[in-house]
Amino acid sequence: MFILQKNTKLKTRFAAILKPVRIPVFNTAAAQRGRDLTEGEAYRPYRLRYKTQAEYSTVMSRKSSRIINNSRRTIAEPLEFRDEIMNGTFRILLFAEDPLFAEQVAQEVFREIARLETFLSRFVPGSDVGRLNRLRQGQFAPVSLETFRCLEIAETIRIATAGLFDVAFRSGDCPRNENLPRFELRTQPPRVGSLTENLQIDLGGIGKGYALDLAAKILEHYELTESILWADRSTVLALDHPKPDEGWEVEIGPDHRLIRQSIRRKAISASGTTVRGEHVFNPRSGRFESRHRRCWVSAATAAESDAFATAALLLPESEIESWKTRLSLEIWTEDRGELKIENGTPRP
Repeated sequence: MFILQKNTKLKTRFAAILKPVRIPVFNTAAAQRGRDLTEGEAYRPYRLRYKTQAEYSTVMSRKSSRIINNSRRTIAEPLEFRDEIMNGTFRILLFAEDPLFAEQVAQEVFREIARLETFLSRFVPGSDVGRLNRLRQGQFAPVSLETFRCLEIAETIRIATAGLFDVAFRSGDCPRNENLPRFELRTQPPRVGSLTENLQIDLGGIGKGYALDLAAKILEHYELTESILWADRSTVLALDHPKPDEGWEVEIGPDHRLIRQSIRRKAISASGTTVRGEHVFNPRSGRFESRHRRCWVSAATAAESDAFATAALLLPESEIESWKTRLSLEIWTEDRGELKIENGTPRP
């Protein structure tokens, strides 16, 4: 291990050697907390030196003859990046003029998702959710704006689904069959208060989708919008397609009858019992159960599709059509291996 700070000559020599191939690096200082990622506000970066691909290519072409200007290069194949975060695999597929720039942006995305996990995971004792789960009735705790926004979306969906989706369903002293709030949100500064003596928040049904929405904001900031993102095999979020009139093709349905769906600027999430068994709690019955083997929900954001897919497993067949109309969703369900779908192209 070299300690260059105390040897100026050695440091200068190493810098001279590395200068021809040096690339922009991340600032390892922690990103400023309090970043507001509410809908309609742009992502504000703190780590990358260069803001756009054009600025990056211009600077790098001056610094090194080994870096070329890619503005005239035809991009035929997308670039793929992946990382293991939130107990799963996050994957990005995107088209970019400069692969090196795209790689740095992808790393920024993964760092931000990892940072988000330190706020949202109930398994991290010092996380926002971990601290909220130790509150007693009437107590409040400050949270990051990311956590506040996620809880705000979750509470909106709880109301829209009449309690079928509830991130605080584990709270023990509230009646299971009543659609009642378990926590209170207050702003300036953002903080959360407990309305129950044993508040227990679990963001497992919305956290990964919310992370994809955050990732999409970062890609949009760096003008890498021709991209599609996955969180494991449960949620996919599509941005723009390289061909303006086309969308990204994804497959849903049982393995023996996959259906292709073309999506653009929307997300699809899947939920089911084939892998984890009966893992969704039904507040109406007070039991872990489901009415469908698997279901898929398409919505405008990944957080919404993730949460609504969880709730749709508990949805009676008679309520599906009303949800589609009232909540502007697309819903597909699989019962006994048969996929109930109105549009889509069977895979050959």
